[in-house]
Amino acid sequence: MEIDISFDDKSLFKLFTDRVEIIGIDFSNKYFIDHIISFRIKYKVKLPDSIILSSAFIHNADLISADKQFKQVTDIRIIDFKY
Repeated sequence: MEIDISFDDKSLFKLFTDRVEIIGIDFSNKYFIDHIISFRIKYKVKLPDSIILSSAFIHNADLISADKQFKQVTDIRIIDFKY
């Protein structure tokens, strides 16, 4: 199934994917698990959000997000995505 999007949108998406790194999740990594728990408690976020925050933290990565709840996070550089 092909999604009908504009050429400009396809170009923008391609530019974005060329500039980001997709990382894997290793749930056997105790350091990672400890940070998932820590972020969940510290920022009172749901488990999926804690996994996202922890992934960015352990990879020393900036996180691009429109999630308003992430504004409270100080351990990671959060780049506010405005659309």
